Amino acid sequence: MDQVELENLSVYKKMHLIFLEVFERSTINLKTETTPVDIAEWDSLRNVTLMTAIEERFQVEFTIEELSSLKNVGNLAKVLESKVKK
Repeated sequence: MDQVELENLSVYKKMHLIFLEVFERSTINLKTETTPVDIAEWDSLRNVTLMTAIEERFQVEFTIEELSSLKNVGNLAKVLESKVKK
């Protein structure tokens, strides 16, 4: 993992567990720059499942604008961290 702020570490760990579950894998090399291109199973349907699982586990809701702005796992973690702190 890149130089992630310590406060984000728990978000990354939880996200990693959700990714493992949603993509039905025992391992995923999840980095801040990971995108759907890096995970073969990450199609549009799996993306909806992933975002729903993240919203449920973290008890947050993403706006359409937030979802549209996500480019990689690092962006997702930043948006999620800002919502969790509220």
